[in-house]
Amino acid sequence: MAIDKINPAQSDMLSRIAAAQLNKSAKPAGEVKNGAANSKQAAQIEKAAKDFEAIFLGYLVKSMRSTVTESSLWGDGRDMKLYRAMLDEQLATQMAENGGIGLAELLVEQLSPKVGNE
Repeated sequence: MAIDKINPAQSDMLSRIAAAQLNKSAKPAGEVKNGAANSKQAAQIEKAAKDFEAIFLGYLVKSMRSTVTESSLWGDGRDMKLYRAMLDEQLATQMAENGGIGLAELLVEQLSPKVGNE
């Protein structure tokens, strides 16, 4: 599936995952803020951003793999398709953990000012 062909349901799923990760870090109204709470929330935002980037990179890797002709050298059964899917997922996760394409940093930069303004 190409990145430009993400259907509305998939887009909605990505939005919900990001929102759920951010909602986990939301504080109840009236809670006293301190440095530890802000740093904990900042860490949660960073984790959510990296998770989102991993999901995005997963779609990117899956899309790139679909453009390559498959070799029958390793087989084309369901087990190989499952292995490739797991490999792509881990590849995307590792890419996001090690800097990725910079999407996580941009998300953290955009969301961090909102933490201080609540």
